[in-house]
Amino acid sequence: ENWPCIGLPDAILADRAELFGHQVENLEKSFSIRLENAPPYRGDLKPIVESRFKLIQAEFKPFAKGVVQDVITKKRGGKDYRLDATLNLDEFTKIILLSVLKYNQFHQINNYDRDIDLPHDLPAVPMALWNWGIQHRTGKLRTASDQAVYVALLP
Repeated sequence: ENWPCIGLPDAILADRAELFGHQVENLEKSFSIRLENAPPYRGDLKPIVESRFKLIQAEFKPFAKGVVQDVITKKRGGKDYRLDATLNLDEFTKIILLSVLKYNQFHQINNYDRDIDLPHDLPAVPMALWNWGIQHRTGKLRTASDQAVYVALLP
């Protein structure tokens, strides 16, 4: 219930690097998923995702030792902050996923441009909007077995 997006979408938008290669072409052909690659160096075409990476990092950065600091703040001969790192990959992944869950459940989107058919009492919160869209729009996710997706992504 906290992650209600299990299934395959009609389309995937990503940076060119993430969706380039034979494995992704197999996914596209096997499941009729339209792949859309943003042009290089155009993070402005993906403002929500790109800016969210920065915001997620800002949330946990003050509490994690060894996080990357701005180059300007590290003085020549200063302490190497990376030596203070304490999180392993699993712990870091957990922090990122919990940050995404928190955002999806509680972030109020200010000045949300509501379509006419969107209920006025529906909160402008990502999860509420997602759930409404899945039920009332063409956003039905398609199902496929884990094995079929795995095989489609094999080299």
